[in-house]
Amino acid sequence: MKVCDFKKLFRSLDGHQSVRIWALIIGGLQVGFWIYLFFYIARHSNPKGDGMEWVAMAPATGILVMFVWPPLQFAAKNELLLLALVLTSAGALMNAALFIEIAREFAEYQGP
Repeated sequence: MKVCDFKKLFRSLDGHQSVRIWALIIGGLQVGFWIYLFFYIARHSNPKGDGMEWVAMAPATGILVMFVWPPLQFAAKNELLLLALVLTSAGALMNAALFIEIAREFAEYQGP
């Protein structure tokens, strides 16, 4: 029994390749953003602060779980591709708004 049959995944594109590819690209970029956010917060947080900067990972993880993970699964299975594209696009907009807010908060801290 195979865990993942890659030939079946790529054989079942049935004309919706561009929608599937865009959903996978946008979702993959958001996973990369989620990983990058760890490094951004670690680098820009106040070293003598209370660590509340890390609270920003809660909404970032919520966006990842609700708006990125299910569409990536839909796109991998070639199901509900338009819904996957809409959800990943909505997640990208929310991640952009979240990053702008985080950058604005860190801009107020001038360092020692």
